[in-house]
Amino acid sequence: MSDVELSPEEHRRESELNSSTEKVIDDAIERLITESTTDEIVEDLKSEGSKHLFESVVRRNAVNTSMRRNSAFGERLEQLKRHGKEIIDNGRRLSVVRESEKIKVLIQAKRKQLMDELGKPPFVRIIDRLAFVFGLLVMCVTEYFLLRAPQLMYLWYTALIFPLMAIRFFMYHKIKFHYFMLDFCYFCQFMLLFYLFGFGSLLEGERKVNLFKVVFAMSTGPLAWGTVVWRNSLVFHDMDKLTSVFIHLCPPLVTFCLRWYPLHGDLTTACGGGPCTLGFNDTIMMPMYLYMFWQVAYYLKTELIDRKKLQSDQEIMTSSRWMSERHPHPIYKWARKRGYKWSPKGLLMIVQIVYTILSMAPLPLFINNYLLHCGFLLAIFVNLLWNGASYYFEVFSESYSKRIEALRKEAKEEVAASEGGQAAKDGHEASEKKHQLRRIQSIRTSLFFFAGFLVALYYFLMLIL
Repeated sequence: MSDVELSPEEHRRESELNSSTEKVIDDAIERLITESTTDEIVEDLKSEGSKHLFESVVRRNAVNTSMRRNSAFGERLEQLKRHGKEIIDNGRRLSVVRESEKIKVLIQAKRKQLMDELGKPPFVRIIDRLAFVFGLLVMCVTEYFLLRAPQLMYLWYTALIFPLMAIRFFMYHKIKFHYFMLDFCYFCQFMLLFYLFGFGSLLEGERKVNLFKVVFAMSTGPLAWGTVVWRNSLVFHDMDKLTSVFIHLCPPLVTFCLRWYPLHGDLTTACGGGPCTLGFNDTIMMPMYLYMFWQVAYYLKTELIDRKKLQSDQEIMTSSRWMSERHPHPIYKWARKRGYKWSPKGLLMIVQIVYTILSMAPLPLFINNYLLHCGFLLAIFVNLLWNGASYYFEVFSESYSKRIEALRKEAKEEVAASEGGQAAKDGHEASEKKHQLRRIQSIRTSLFFFAGFLVALYYFLMLIL
């Protein structure tokens, strides 16, 4: 459209020109189709004096053709851009996938190399050497505190109990033995720590004295005798055996130092300034109240709260399974031979109750006599040394090579499992996700259980002490 406005006359002339142009073009097309050639049409057009009109038509057609070509070229260019972007994106994704596969292959190779190194005897021996050195250092430092600063023995015990319990939980959880950490000996550790650091703000006066007597009875009674019953041995290169010795021996040593080497005051400080004596109520009744409290909590945890979990995974080891399946108790085997179908859980409760009462019977003698108390602890320590010597000379020489081979075989199995097929990997990942959800639920349930356990324990102590 022109920028200049046309007059009516000019509009009429342009309309006639357009009509004339259309008529000439139609005639030319008809002649081209029927009989004429392009040159003839051109000559006719020229001969009719339409040179200006012809040039205008040609120019208009050229512009239209150019515009169609430009439009088609633009559409094609947009298609190429979109297609090129897709190619780039696909290339990037392919590159990422290839890099991911390379990283996976590299990780598997490094994992295989690491597991091979971990399974080799030199590495295992280094771990054992470190454990041996650690065990000797712990014994030397413990000896220092007992001889030079017995009133500070409880601080040394506190510094060791938390890392050792963390290591034990990690080791036991790996082999599904972590339910053993709900046993009575671990409950005794908690009660000792509660007495050392919790009674100041929670318990006062006579309750504090009674709590010391209860902790003394549980530590010097069933916990100390546990080294004999469970055949604990002082094996310096084995962290698990060292931890077991620490759990059963250190609380008796701490209560020994609290009784005979108080931090402030005289020998009666632990007993509130009065005579340190243990009557029937202090020796048997109050410790048994706490034992029954623990037993009920243990039953609730293993038989009600975690019942489905334990039934779905038979590899998780508990005390009752250990006593009835892995290493049957002599009394349990005797009952089975004679046809008695006793429940392993019920039998375990009865055996532990009888053992606890018998182990606490001589405690009134120990709390009143320094020499008898020392002699008892010395006998316990000699028994640990004897079991350790027996282990080194009778078991260690034959089992160490087998242990190394077992570790090497386990490492190879883990590597083989990690290099399995994709279907196996997908199945393992799905199983791992389900296991992760169960683990989160188990942790949440355990936190609620232990929170309720602590609250109930506090009010129970307030009741019985």
